[in-house]
Amino acid sequence: MRIPMISNGHLQLLNGAGGSSSIRVGSDAWFAWLRNEQNKSFSFRNHLETFTARRERLRNGWYWYAYRRNEGKLRKVYLGKTEELTLERLYAVAAILNSQENSANITSTHEPYTVKAPEHMYSFFLFCLRTLPYTFS
Repeated sequence: MRIPMISNGHLQLLNGAGGSSSIRVGSDAWFAWLRNEQNKSFSFRNHLETFTARRERLRNGWYWYAYRRNEGKLRKVYLGKTEELTLERLYAVAAILNSQENSANITSTHEPYTVKAPEHMYSFFLFCLRTLPYTFS
């Protein structure tokens, strides 16, 4: 069974009859879909990266994490709570995962994110500042 996939800002849902429907990421229907306990994962694809998002239960509630395997190494990055999963957040995490694969200088933690980026990478991450709490060092 294939999991739903986000591409071009829309979550593509497959139904049992082989048809599909879509939900715009960021819409009320998107957040309702995320809150549904039956929906535990989806994949995200853009020009930078592809990852799988999974919902995990921790002590204080449900949280979403992005997973990406590259060269045998599984990377995990915190996406946020359901209400924080905007298209901007998904793009920002895709950029982080892409940078982790292309540079050994970038690390991430649960919260806040710590990014050790070369000088030329700073402008690339500026658009993320509004959606992820970064600390540059």
